[in-house]
Amino acid sequence: MSNLVELIKSKYKEYEKQAVDIRRHLHSNPELGTKEVKTQQFIIDTLKEHGIVGTKIADTGVVALIKGTKQGEINKTILVRSDIDALPIKEETGSSFASLNDGVMHACGHDGHITNLLISAFILKDLCNEYSGNIKLAFQPAEESIGGAERMIEAGILENPKVDAAIGLHVSATDPANNVYTKYDGFWASVDSFRIKIIGFGGHGAIPHKTIDPINIGVQFINSAQNIISRKIDPADPAVISFCKFNSGEVFNAIPTEAFIGGTFRTVNNEMRKYIKVKLEQILKGVCEANDAKYEFATGHGTAALVNDNNMVDLLLESAEKQVGKTNVHLLNAPMMVGDDFSYFGQHVPAVYFMVGSHDGQSEKYGLHNSKFLFKEENFFPTSIAVTVQATIDFLNKK
Repeated sequence: MSNLVELIKSKYKEYEKQAVDIRRHLHSNPELGTKEVKTQQFIIDTLKEHGIVGTKIADTGVVALIKGTKQGEINKTILVRSDIDALPIKEETGSSFASLNDGVMHACGHDGHITNLLISAFILKDLCNEYSGNIKLAFQPAEESIGGAERMIEAGILENPKVDAAIGLHVSATDPANNVYTKYDGFWASVDSFRIKIIGFGGHGAIPHKTIDPINIGVQFINSAQNIISRKIDPADPAVISFCKFNSGEVFNAIPTEAFIGGTFRTVNNEMRKYIKVKLEQILKGVCEANDAKYEFATGHGTAALVNDNNMVDLLLESAEKQVGKTNVHLLNAPMMVGDDFSYFGQHVPAVYFMVGSHDGQSEKYGLHNSKFLFKEENFFPTSIAVTVQATIDFLNKK
Protein backbone atom coordinates (compact mmCIF):
# COMPACT_ATOMS: atom_id res chain seq x y z
CA MET A 1 0.00 0.00 0.00
CA SER A 2 1.43 3.38 -1.02
CA ASN A 3 2.33 6.16 1.38
CA LEU A 4 -0.35 8.37 -0.20
CA VAL A 5 -3.10 5.80 0.47
CA GLU A 6 -2.13 5.60 4.13
CA LEU A 7 -1.71 9.37 4.37
CA ILE A 8 -5.27 9.93 3.12
CA LYS A 9 -6.63 7.45 5.65
CA SER A 10 -4.75 9.09 8.52
CA LYS A 11 -5.83 12.56 7.40
CA TYR A 12 -9.48 11.52 7.55
CA LYS A 13 -8.97 10.45 11.17
CA GLU A 14 -7.84 14.00 11.97
CA TYR A 15 -11.12 15.39 10.59
CA GLU A 16 -13.49 12.59 11.65
CA LYS A 17 -15.12 14.49 14.52
CA GLN A 18 -15.49 17.63 12.43
CA ALA A 19 -17.14 15.57 9.70
CA VAL A 20 -19.79 14.38 12.16
CA ASP A 21 -20.35 17.90 13.52
CA ILE A 22 -20.70 19.42 10.05
CA ARG A 23 -23.07 16.73 8.82
CA ARG A 24 -25.34 17.04 11.87
CA HIS A 25 -25.47 20.82 11.63
CA LEU A 26 -26.42 20.59 7.96
CA HIS A 27 -29.00 17.88 8.62
CA SER A 28 -30.66 20.02 11.29
CA ASN A 29 -30.79 23.06 9.01
CA PRO A 30 -31.98 21.91 5.56
CA GLU A 31 -33.03 24.35 2.85
CA LEU A 32 -34.91 23.81 -0.39
CA GLY A 33 -33.41 24.45 -3.82
CA THR A 34 -32.77 28.14 -4.66
CA LYS A 35 -33.24 28.96 -0.96
CA GLU A 36 -29.94 27.58 0.35
CA VAL A 37 -28.82 30.95 1.70
CA LYS A 38 -27.74 29.79 5.18
CA THR A 39 -26.21 26.63 3.74
CA GLN A 40 -24.23 28.73 1.27
CA GLN A 41 -22.89 30.98 4.02
CA PHE A 42 -22.04 28.00 6.25
CA ILE A 43 -20.01 26.46 3.42
CA ILE A 44 -18.16 29.73 2.77
CA ASP A 45 -17.42 30.24 6.48
CA THR A 46 -16.26 26.64 6.96
CA LEU A 47 -13.94 26.81 3.96
CA LYS A 48 -12.52 30.08 5.23
CA GLU A 49 -11.60 28.46 8.55
CA HIS A 50 -9.27 26.22 6.56
CA GLY A 51 -7.79 28.93 4.37
CA ILE A 52 -9.96 28.21 1.32
CA VAL A 53 -11.80 31.08 -0.35
CA GLY A 54 -15.37 30.25 -1.35
CA THR A 55 -17.23 32.50 -3.78
CA LYS A 56 -20.96 32.70 -4.41
CA ILE A 57 -22.12 31.46 -7.82
CA ALA A 58 -25.47 30.69 -9.47
CA ASP A 59 -27.32 32.58 -6.71
CA THR A 60 -27.01 30.09 -3.84
CA GLY A 61 -24.07 27.95 -4.94
CA VAL A 62 -20.40 28.12 -3.93
CA VAL A 63 -17.21 27.65 -5.94
CA ALA A 64 -13.68 27.45 -4.54
CA LEU A 65 -10.22 26.63 -5.88
CA ILE A 66 -7.34 24.65 -4.40
CA LYS A 67 -3.97 24.72 -6.16
CA GLY A 68 -1.42 21.93 -6.05
CA THR A 69 2.19 22.81 -5.28
CA LYS A 70 3.98 19.72 -6.62
CA GLN A 71 6.57 20.57 -9.23
CA GLY A 72 5.96 19.11 -12.66
CA GLU A 73 4.66 19.66 -16.16
CA ILE A 74 1.13 18.40 -15.49
CA ASN A 75 -1.31 21.26 -14.97
CA LYS A 76 -4.88 20.00 -15.15
CA THR A 77 -8.06 21.07 -13.37
CA ILE A 78 -10.68 18.72 -11.96
CA LEU A 79 -14.10 19.77 -10.69
CA VAL A 80 -15.42 17.94 -7.63
CA ARG A 81 -19.14 18.47 -7.06
CA SER A 82 -21.64 18.23 -4.22
CA ASP A 83 -25.34 19.06 -4.36
CA ILE A 84 -26.57 21.08 -1.37
CA ASP A 85 -30.39 21.31 -1.41
CA ALA A 86 -32.96 19.40 0.65
CA LEU A 87 -36.45 18.05 -0.07
CA PRO A 88 -39.98 19.17 0.92
CA ILE A 89 -40.43 16.15 3.22
CA LYS A 90 -41.39 16.14 6.90
CA GLU A 91 -38.70 14.24 8.79
CA GLU A 92 -39.76 11.22 10.85
CA THR A 93 -36.40 9.79 11.93
CA GLY A 94 -36.67 10.75 15.60
CA SER A 95 -33.00 11.72 15.45
CA SER A 96 -31.41 14.03 18.02
CA PHE A 97 -30.25 16.18 15.09
CA ALA A 98 -33.47 16.03 13.09
CA SER A 99 -34.56 18.90 10.87
CA LEU A 100 -35.46 22.16 12.63
CA ASN A 101 -37.14 23.38 9.44
CA ASP A 102 -40.57 21.77 9.55
CA GLY A 103 -41.52 20.08 6.30
CA VAL A 104 -37.97 20.24 4.88
CA MET A 105 -35.49 17.37 5.18
CA HIS A 106 -32.17 16.13 3.87
CA ALA A 107 -33.85 12.91 2.74
CA CYS A 108 -31.48 12.40 -0.19
CA GLY A 109 -28.20 12.56 1.69
CA HIS A 110 -27.04 15.94 0.40
CA ASP A 111 -25.94 16.82 3.95
CA GLY A 112 -23.50 13.93 3.56
CA HIS A 113 -22.42 15.07 0.12
CA ILE A 114 -21.63 18.59 1.37
CA THR A 115 -19.67 17.19 4.30
CA ASN A 116 -17.83 14.80 2.00
CA LEU A 117 -16.69 17.67 -0.22
CA LEU A 118 -15.76 19.96 2.67
CA ILE A 119 -13.61 17.37 4.47
CA SER A 120 -12.13 16.20 1.16
CA ALA A 121 -11.21 19.83 0.46
CA PHE A 122 -9.43 20.18 3.82
CA ILE A 123 -7.43 17.01 3.18
CA LEU A 124 -6.62 18.01 -0.40
CA LYS A 125 -5.37 21.38 0.81
CA ASP A 126 -3.21 19.68 3.45
CA LEU A 127 -1.79 17.38 0.77
CA CYS A 128 -1.30 20.05 -1.91
CA ASN A 129 2.37 19.07 -2.29
CA GLU A 130 1.25 15.64 -3.57
CA TYR A 131 -0.13 16.99 -6.86
CA SER A 132 0.10 19.78 -9.41
CA GLY A 133 -2.83 21.46 -11.09
CA ASN A 134 -6.12 22.71 -9.69
CA ILE A 135 -9.14 21.39 -7.83
CA LYS A 136 -12.36 23.30 -8.33
CA LEU A 137 -14.95 22.70 -5.60
CA ALA A 138 -18.56 22.98 -6.79
CA PHE A 139 -21.26 23.19 -4.12
CA GLN A 140 -24.29 23.05 -6.38
CA PRO A 141 -27.77 24.34 -5.51
CA ALA A 142 -31.17 23.13 -6.69
CA GLU A 143 -30.35 19.61 -7.85
CA GLU A 144 -33.80 18.45 -6.76
CA SER A 145 -35.70 21.23 -8.51
CA ILE A 146 -34.68 23.61 -11.29
CA GLY A 147 -31.32 22.13 -12.26
CA GLY A 148 -28.51 24.00 -10.54
CA ALA A 149 -25.77 22.30 -12.57
CA GLU A 150 -26.82 24.06 -15.77
CA ARG A 151 -26.89 27.39 -13.94
CA MET A 152 -23.39 26.87 -12.58
CA ILE A 153 -22.15 26.05 -16.08
CA GLU A 154 -23.87 29.15 -17.47
CA ALA A 155 -22.18 31.18 -14.72
CA GLY A 156 -18.77 30.00 -15.94
CA ILE A 157 -17.74 27.36 -13.41
CA LEU A 158 -16.01 25.32 -16.11
CA GLU A 159 -13.71 28.23 -17.01
CA ASN A 160 -10.88 30.22 -15.36
CA PRO A 161 -9.19 27.82 -15.00
CA LYS A 162 -10.71 25.57 -17.66
CA VAL A 163 -11.98 22.31 -16.20
CA ASP A 164 -10.61 19.09 -17.73
CA ALA A 165 -12.77 16.54 -15.88
CA ALA A 166 -15.43 16.21 -13.17
CA ILE A 167 -16.25 13.80 -10.39
CA GLY A 168 -19.38 13.41 -8.26
CA LEU A 169 -20.92 10.90 -5.89
CA HIS A 170 -24.10 9.85 -4.11
CA VAL A 171 -24.76 8.03 -0.89
CA SER A 172 -26.46 4.66 -1.45
CA ALA A 173 -28.92 4.07 1.36
CA THR A 174 -29.62 0.41 0.74
CA ASP A 175 -26.20 -0.96 -0.27
CA PRO A 176 -23.59 -2.24 2.21
CA ALA A 177 -21.45 0.32 3.99
CA ASN A 178 -18.01 1.16 2.62
CA ASN A 179 -18.71 -0.39 -0.79
CA VAL A 180 -18.23 1.60 -4.00
CA TYR A 181 -20.41 1.31 -7.11
CA THR A 182 -20.10 2.77 -10.59
CA LYS A 183 -20.78 1.87 -14.23
CA TYR A 184 -19.40 2.38 -17.69
CA ASP A 185 -21.45 4.54 -20.09
CA GLY A 186 -25.07 5.30 -19.14
CA PHE A 187 -25.39 5.10 -15.35
CA TRP A 188 -28.40 7.15 -14.24
CA ALA A 189 -31.44 8.03 -16.32
CA SER A 190 -32.79 11.22 -17.80
CA VAL A 191 -35.80 12.48 -15.85
CA ASP A 192 -38.70 14.28 -17.51
CA SER A 193 -42.25 15.02 -16.41
CA PHE A 194 -45.28 15.62 -18.62
CA ARG A 195 -48.63 17.31 -18.06
CA ILE A 196 -51.61 16.73 -20.33
CA LYS A 197 -55.03 18.34 -20.54
CA ILE A 198 -57.66 16.68 -22.76
CA ILE A 199 -60.50 19.04 -23.65
CA GLY A 200 -63.75 17.39 -24.65
CA PHE A 201 -67.42 18.33 -24.32
CA GLY A 202 -69.27 17.45 -21.15
CA GLY A 203 -72.83 16.27 -20.76
CA HIS A 204 -75.24 13.88 -19.13
CA GLY A 205 -73.99 10.37 -18.46
CA ALA A 206 -77.22 8.99 -19.95
CA ILE A 207 -76.50 10.46 -23.40
CA PRO A 208 -72.75 9.92 -24.00
CA HIS A 209 -73.16 10.17 -27.79
CA LYS A 210 -73.78 13.90 -27.38
CA THR A 211 -70.51 14.40 -25.52
CA ILE A 212 -66.80 14.19 -26.24
CA ASP A 213 -65.65 12.07 -23.32
CA PRO A 214 -62.15 13.11 -22.11
CA ILE A 215 -61.92 10.14 -19.75
CA ASN A 216 -62.40 7.63 -22.53
CA ILE A 217 -59.94 9.55 -24.71
CA GLY A 218 -57.42 9.59 -21.85
CA VAL A 219 -57.71 5.83 -21.44
CA GLN A 220 -57.16 5.33 -25.18
CA PHE A 221 -54.09 7.55 -25.04
CA ILE A 222 -52.55 5.76 -22.06
CA ASN A 223 -53.13 2.34 -23.59
CA SER A 224 -51.67 3.43 -26.93
CA ALA A 225 -48.67 5.14 -25.31
CA GLN A 226 -47.67 1.88 -23.62
CA ASN A 227 -46.68 0.65 -27.09
CA ILE A 228 -43.81 3.15 -27.16
CA ILE A 229 -41.90 1.02 -24.65
CA SER A 230 -43.18 -2.42 -25.71
CA ARG A 231 -43.10 -2.00 -29.50
CA LYS A 232 -40.99 1.04 -30.46
CA ILE A 233 -37.89 0.69 -28.27
CA ASP A 234 -35.29 -2.08 -28.23
CA PRO A 235 -35.78 -4.13 -25.01
CA ALA A 236 -32.02 -3.87 -24.46
CA ASP A 237 -32.29 -0.06 -24.27
CA PRO A 238 -33.70 0.77 -20.80
CA ALA A 239 -36.63 3.19 -20.80
CA VAL A 240 -39.78 3.72 -18.78
CA ILE A 241 -42.99 5.73 -19.10
CA SER A 242 -45.16 5.97 -15.99
CA PHE A 243 -48.61 7.59 -15.81
CA CYS A 244 -48.88 8.79 -12.22
CA LYS A 245 -51.91 11.12 -12.27
CA PHE A 246 -55.33 10.91 -13.95
CA ASN A 247 -57.93 13.34 -12.68
CA SER A 248 -61.35 14.05 -14.18
CA GLY A 249 -64.97 14.52 -13.20
CA GLU A 250 -66.74 15.11 -9.90
CA VAL A 251 -70.10 13.34 -10.02
CA PHE A 252 -71.33 9.90 -11.06
CA ASN A 253 -73.83 10.98 -13.71
CA ALA A 254 -72.03 13.67 -15.70
CA ILE A 255 -69.33 13.24 -18.31
CA PRO A 256 -66.75 15.98 -17.66
CA THR A 257 -65.34 18.41 -20.16
CA GLU A 258 -61.67 17.99 -19.20
CA ALA A 259 -59.26 15.30 -18.04
CA PHE A 260 -55.77 15.79 -16.65
CA ILE A 261 -52.92 13.28 -16.95
CA GLY A 262 -49.41 13.52 -15.53
CA GLY A 263 -46.37 11.29 -15.39
CA THR A 264 -42.69 10.77 -16.07
CA PHE A 265 -40.48 9.21 -18.73
CA ARG A 266 -36.90 8.09 -18.27
CA THR A 267 -34.07 6.63 -20.34
CA VAL A 268 -30.29 6.43 -20.28
CA ASN A 269 -30.08 7.42 -23.94
CA ASN A 270 -30.37 11.16 -24.56
CA GLU A 271 -31.52 10.63 -28.16
CA MET A 272 -34.20 8.23 -26.91
CA ARG A 273 -35.27 10.94 -24.47
CA LYS A 274 -36.15 13.23 -27.40
CA TYR A 275 -37.86 10.37 -29.25
CA ILE A 276 -40.18 9.48 -26.36
CA LYS A 277 -41.29 13.09 -25.96
CA VAL A 278 -42.15 13.35 -29.67
CA LYS A 279 -43.99 10.01 -29.72
CA LEU A 280 -46.09 10.85 -26.65
CA GLU A 281 -47.42 13.99 -28.29
CA GLN A 282 -47.92 12.27 -31.64
CA ILE A 283 -50.09 9.60 -30.03
CA LEU A 284 -52.00 12.16 -27.96
CA LYS A 285 -52.67 14.29 -31.04
CA GLY A 286 -53.86 11.30 -33.06
CA VAL A 287 -56.23 10.02 -30.37
CA CYS A 288 -57.67 13.49 -29.75
CA GLU A 289 -58.17 14.23 -33.44
CA ALA A 290 -59.90 10.89 -33.95
CA ASN A 291 -62.33 11.78 -31.16
CA ASP A 292 -62.85 15.49 -32.03
CA ALA A 293 -61.12 16.62 -28.84
CA LYS A 294 -58.44 19.22 -28.21
CA TYR A 295 -55.40 18.85 -26.00
CA GLU A 296 -52.55 20.64 -24.25
CA PHE A 297 -49.19 18.91 -23.82
CA ALA A 298 -46.25 20.20 -21.78
CA THR A 299 -43.09 18.76 -20.29
CA GLY A 300 -41.44 20.03 -17.13
CA HIS A 301 -37.77 20.89 -16.65
CA GLY A 302 -35.94 17.61 -16.99
CA THR A 303 -32.50 16.18 -16.41
CA ALA A 304 -30.33 14.61 -19.07
CA ALA A 305 -29.13 11.02 -18.76
CA LEU A 306 -25.98 10.69 -16.68
CA VAL A 307 -23.36 9.07 -18.91
CA ASN A 308 -19.97 8.24 -17.40
CA ASP A 309 -16.76 8.71 -19.37
CA ASN A 310 -15.19 5.26 -19.54
CA ASN A 311 -11.61 6.48 -19.04
CA MET A 312 -12.75 8.29 -15.90
CA VAL A 313 -14.50 5.11 -14.74
CA ASP A 314 -11.20 3.24 -15.13
CA LEU A 315 -9.48 5.87 -13.01
CA LEU A 316 -12.22 5.77 -10.35
CA LEU A 317 -12.08 1.97 -10.13
CA GLU A 318 -8.31 2.02 -9.69
CA SER A 319 -8.45 4.75 -7.05
CA ALA A 320 -11.27 3.10 -5.12
CA GLU A 321 -9.47 -0.25 -5.07
CA LYS A 322 -6.44 1.45 -3.51
CA GLN A 323 -8.59 2.64 -0.61
CA VAL A 324 -11.10 -0.16 0.01
CA GLY A 325 -9.78 -3.19 -1.87
CA LYS A 326 -11.00 -4.86 -5.03
CA THR A 327 -13.76 -6.89 -3.34
CA ASN A 328 -15.50 -3.71 -2.16
CA VAL A 329 -15.54 -2.04 -5.58
CA HIS A 330 -18.39 -3.00 -7.89
CA LEU A 331 -18.95 -2.34 -11.58
CA LEU A 332 -22.67 -2.40 -12.31
CA ASN A 333 -24.07 -3.97 -15.47
CA ALA A 334 -27.46 -2.25 -15.55
CA PRO A 335 -28.26 1.47 -15.27
CA MET A 336 -30.46 2.99 -12.58
CA MET A 337 -33.63 4.86 -13.54
CA VAL A 338 -33.16 7.63 -10.98
CA GLY A 339 -31.58 10.90 -12.11
CA ASP A 340 -29.06 13.58 -11.14
CA ASP A 341 -28.21 16.76 -13.00
CA PHE A 342 -24.49 16.11 -12.51
CA SER A 343 -25.14 14.75 -16.01
CA TYR A 344 -24.75 18.26 -17.44
CA PHE A 345 -21.12 18.49 -16.33
CA GLY A 346 -20.56 15.25 -18.24
CA GLN A 347 -21.87 16.87 -21.42
CA HIS A 348 -18.96 19.34 -21.33
CA VAL A 349 -16.03 17.44 -19.81
CA PRO A 350 -15.14 13.78 -19.13
CA ALA A 351 -16.94 12.91 -15.90
CA VAL A 352 -17.50 10.01 -13.54
CA TYR A 353 -20.21 9.48 -10.95
CA PHE A 354 -20.12 6.82 -8.26
CA MET A 355 -22.07 5.67 -5.22
CA VAL A 356 -20.91 4.67 -1.74
CA GLY A 357 -23.00 2.28 0.36
CA SER A 358 -24.09 3.31 3.85
CA HIS A 359 -26.26 0.48 5.19
CA ASP A 360 -24.99 -1.35 8.27
CA GLY A 361 -26.74 -4.63 7.47
CA GLN A 362 -28.80 -4.53 10.65
CA SER A 363 -31.13 -1.55 10.77
CA GLU A 364 -34.24 -1.19 8.62
CA LYS A 365 -33.68 -0.01 5.08
CA TYR A 366 -35.18 3.37 4.31
CA GLY A 367 -34.34 4.48 0.80
CA LEU A 368 -33.68 7.92 -0.60
CA HIS A 369 -36.55 10.44 -0.41
CA ASN A 370 -38.05 8.55 2.54
CA SER A 371 -39.06 10.52 5.65
CA LYS A 372 -37.06 8.05 7.79
CA PHE A 373 -33.88 8.03 5.70
CA LEU A 374 -30.81 8.61 7.90
CA PHE A 375 -27.34 7.27 7.11
CA LYS A 376 -24.64 6.80 9.76
CA GLU A 377 -21.48 8.86 9.38
CA GLU A 378 -19.16 5.96 10.19
CA ASN A 379 -20.73 3.92 7.39
CA PHE A 380 -20.24 6.52 4.67
CA PHE A 381 -17.49 9.08 5.26
CA PRO A 382 -14.39 6.87 5.68
CA THR A 383 -14.91 5.47 2.19
CA SER A 384 -16.55 8.41 0.41
CA ILE A 385 -13.88 10.89 1.49
CA ALA A 386 -10.94 8.55 0.94
CA VAL A 387 -12.08 7.65 -2.58
CA THR A 388 -12.90 11.27 -3.46
CA VAL A 389 -9.45 12.45 -2.38
CA GLN A 390 -7.61 9.53 -3.96
CA ALA A 391 -9.39 9.82 -7.32
CA THR A 392 -8.87 13.59 -7.41
CA ILE A 393 -5.13 13.32 -6.78
CA ASP A 394 -4.75 10.37 -9.15
CA PHE A 395 -6.39 12.32 -11.96
CA LEU A 396 -4.18 15.36 -11.47
CA ASN A 397 -1.02 13.22 -11.38
CA LYS A 398 -1.94 11.03 -14.35
CA LYS A 399 -0.06 11.89 -17.55
